[in-house]
Amino acid sequence: MLPRTARHLPAGEARLVDPTWGGLRVLAAVRADRVRLLIDGLDVAERFPDIVVSLVALDLADAVLDGEIVVPGSRGLALAAAVRRGSSTITPATLVISDLPWLGGRARVAEPLVRRRERLARLAIAGPHLVAVEAAAGADAVLQVVRLHGLVGIVAKRADSPYLPGVRSRLWTLVRVADVTTASIDRSHSVDGPRSRPDLALLRTLPLGEDA
Repeated sequence: MLPRTARHLPAGEARLVDPTWGGLRVLAAVRADRVRLLIDGLDVAERFPDIVVSLVALDLADAVLDGEIVVPGSRGLALAAAVRRGSSTITPATLVISDLPWLGGRARVAEPLVRRRERLARLAIAGPHLVAVEAAAGADAVLQVVRLHGLVGIVAKRADSPYLPGVRSRLWTLVRVADVTTASIDRSHSVDGPRSRPDLALLRTLPLGEDA
């Protein structure tokens, strides 16, 4: 599922707000001891052994996780080019998991995003190479950390949105941080969340480098 780009945060709807990491968007397909990391249909699992080992250790029978691979010191198009042109492993790397469209051999795409995030939280994902996004997130906290670390944008996702594979939907909105002001945030309709989130704490430990 893909976001549409806008210049302003949507108003009047409950949204979960996530950073854009400048990494690689990936679907992680996990079946017993086999893991595929799919980027536009290309399996790059051999390039990221740390992430594969961590996913196998979760002991998920049949799941698909949606997230973004973050590599210290490499972002954007430069990271994508490095993955596609070489065969060597890339380590260390972290998979930031933000969605769970398939779990336990069942599609969860019709469930609202906030429910999928709750399922994700119950998996108790933790470790140096896997981070799960919290079930709820307040826009203020995310904006503060994203600006501090120089990331380009945020994605505001309707809390009740289903998962629409392959669809670029207004249910998810990508906004550049430069276009967002505190006054533009509709607090009466935002989904408040913890100010300290594992995925945001990860930013403080990664020298993410520059956007390509």
